Amino acid sequence: MKIRGPVGLSRRVGQSRMIVGVVVVAAVLRAVVLLWPGAFALDPDSYQRVAENLAYRGVFALDGNPTVYRPPLYPLVLSGAMLAGGPHWRAVAGIVHWLFGIGTILCVVFILRDRGPWACILAVVLVAADPLLLHHSRLIMTETQSAF
Repeated sequence: MKIRGPVGLSRRVGQSRMIVGVVVVAAVLRAVVLLWPGAFALDPDSYQRVAENLAYRGVFALDGNPTVYRPPLYPLVLSGAMLAGGPHWRAVAGIVHWLFGIGTILCVVFILRDRGPWACILAVVLVAADPLLLHHSRLIMTETQSAF
């Protein structure tokens, strides 16, 4: 006599494996994008300067004078990456951006997991492969953190 689990359990396990597989592919895609040459070379909003002043001078400033021009959380994260990574702070910032990106994808999974596997997979693919999110994850900007 075979003992069976609850009805539909094997189907749910298979669906969960598909979702995990899509999340893993999304994580690899984000890693490839972040490892592509030129990541974190551009700082269009001067967050790097604010973070450097915060990390090395202890002042939330753009050009030596305290400022409220930029929101505080992202420069705090960047200054932590600078202190932790030293000359390799961009690698630490890349890891942080990767984690924010994966966190965003996992939030989508948790929000849509009860809507069915295909809705969840479609949403994860759309978020993971969104060209704007991928492009901005390579820049010193708040977009990746804000999406999370």
